[in-house]
Amino acid sequence: MSIRILGGQAKGFLVDVPKSHDVRPTSVMLRRKIFDSFQNLEGWNFVDICCGSGAVGFEALSRGADSVVFFEQGPKTLIVLEKNIERFKERIKTAHISLFKGDFQKSWIKWAQTKSILFFDPPYEQTHLYESFFSFIKTSSVEHSLWIESDSQKGLNLEVIEELYGHKASKVFKHGSSFISIFS
Repeated sequence: MSIRILGGQAKGFLVDVPKSHDVRPTSVMLRRKIFDSFQNLEGWNFVDICCGSGAVGFEALSRGADSVVFFEQGPKTLIVLEKNIERFKERIKTAHISLFKGDFQKSWIKWAQTKSILFFDPPYEQTHLYESFFSFIKTSSVEHSLWIESDSQKGLNLEVIEELYGHKASKVFKHGSSFISIFS
């Protein structure tokens, strides 16, 4: 299965999606809603955490993000992601793309000097990942915007996410029971 980049410099690029029950790509409708709202990402570093195929990170690069950092730990998913990265580099030659296979918290120090959008999209059912992420991010002093994806039926609802972070979302994009909440 493949999904297309919706707009920007690499519009139409096909991102391969791993054949796995562990990978659930962000829906086309959610990607369209959020990237129609944030069309120009120049000046931002995009950090795609639990990235799966990398489709959201590639969309951010296509929309002008200065760089993207992918975090993924699934061994089979990493193989597909690395192939997507190599193919995408041919399409956008100016982007800096890094791949971290390890722990987000240990790797974060490298990106602490940049203005970042952190996109966090773990498997919905693994609520402990949300809790760990928010525990860590609350202590960070880096200028960032958070984009958190969840599903009100399969994962955490918006109220729980806001409680974990200690802030109200400034914007929410919804499609069915899935949503992306924005914290600026």
